[in-house]
Amino acid sequence: CKQICVFKLTYPEQKHNSTGAIHIQKHNNIIVSQLCIYIIQEQNKLLKLHSSLTLPKGWSSELDSLNKKLIISRQCLRHSTSKQPVVVTHCVILNVDLTWSLFVHGQPVHTESCVSLACLPTTLDDTTVFKLLSILDCSQVCAGNPESQFVSLCSKGELMAADGSVAAFKDDYHPVHFDGVLYEATVRCKKCQLVVKKSKCDICSQYRGVLRAYCSRQRKVTQEVANKRTDTSSHTNYRYLSVPEKHKMANLKEQLSIQQNKVQQLIAKIKQMNETSSQTVDDQLQNDLESIIKENTNFVQTSYSESSFLRVFWEQQLQALKNKDRRQMRWHPAMIKWCLNLKLLSTSSYEALRSSGVLVLPSTRTLRDYTHWIESKAGFVDMVDQQLMEEVQINSLLDYQKYVCLLFDEVRIKEDLVYDKHNCKIIGFVNLGNINNQLLAMDSSESGKSQPTIAKNILMFMVRGLFLKLEFPYAQFP
Repeated sequence: CKQICVFKLTYPEQKHNSTGAIHIQKHNNIIVSQLCIYIIQEQNKLLKLHSSLTLPKGWSSELDSLNKKLIISRQCLRHSTSKQPVVVTHCVILNVDLTWSLFVHGQPVHTESCVSLACLPTTLDDTTVFKLLSILDCSQVCAGNPESQFVSLCSKGELMAADGSVAAFKDDYHPVHFDGVLYEATVRCKKCQLVVKKSKCDICSQYRGVLRAYCSRQRKVTQEVANKRTDTSSHTNYRYLSVPEKHKMANLKEQLSIQQNKVQQLIAKIKQMNETSSQTVDDQLQNDLESIIKENTNFVQTSYSESSFLRVFWEQQLQALKNKDRRQMRWHPAMIKWCLNLKLLSTSSYEALRSSGVLVLPSTRTLRDYTHWIESKAGFVDMVDQQLMEEVQINSLLDYQKYVCLLFDEVRIKEDLVYDKHNCKIIGFVNLGNINNQLLAMDSSESGKSQPTIAKNILMFMVRGLFLKLEFPYAQFP
């Protein structure tokens, strides 16, 4: 400040008049002197504060080269593997006018939004400086979000928000402690308070949900790319796969080879068991089974009532064994319903059970006659109405039980054409009823499409009882 004042006083301003003579206009020495005195007084306050300042343990202070700033810092030893063993974790800078600013881990602290520092004034003296340093000693540095999955998101050191601004950054200035674990780096929100009384500030805690969403999205994208590249139907060339993907493909091939060998071993074992342990049901064994059934018929008749399905089943099997021609067999309705239930659960299992010869069961052609006794066609059918009335026994229902609702839904079906030999029609085209078919044909003729359309979906109507257990498929429109 002395040098500036001397320069202003010794170099007066020069001006030329109209005659060419030089007139010297001196500065106001009083104003410059007052400014110089003010600056010197402010510097004296800073020097006085520096000389009378009592620092807590671990803190050090120094003035800059021009005596304009007082720097109070706390240093800390880093991890032994670090190239820089000592770093400044906290730094308080006091200006000439005793205003102050705080830096933690090299990042500026917004003192107006920091809850821990809200009690401090904008200008400090020796008492408030000691109070500030005591608060920093009792407080912790916000741990941020130091988990490895979050740190890996900041590959470029920053995370961008949707508007293009920096939302978070990677802080590897100094290790942080979180839940008893030392982390070399962490992810901080841009508005992190840095100085907190607990492990982390509320802003970083709230931002943790955003980081989890980022991780979930990244895992999903990575998994989709990996599955696409290593899927069995993928056409990606092997030489374009990464090293982990090549290892995965090699492991999959090895597992596939092992499973194929196991399948071959099981097939060979089954063949060997069939050759050594299997027995063919010959006529003698068939006669033995028939004799066993006949001998225990009296026991079954005395143990079970006539309406019991077990007795009906036993008598039906005995009757089927007596008939030389199975086509002459007349099956009981309960037996037909039981066989239909088995066939609807699994057609292949029903055929395997029937072809084994252990039980005598109706053929699939016989069962088909029972499932197709009503002509199946699109639209509303009168016989279906009659069947619905018989199904619910309409005459025996109370008035409130007759309330039903009509549901409809779209069902995906296989595209195919089937020839109906009874009606001599081809089934499988779109059929919306007589009037709707004519409208559809008119639209097709106007658009130039004269060929009928094969149905891909079917509109299904179902009658469902409101106060009665009833679920009845009523009509369908392909």
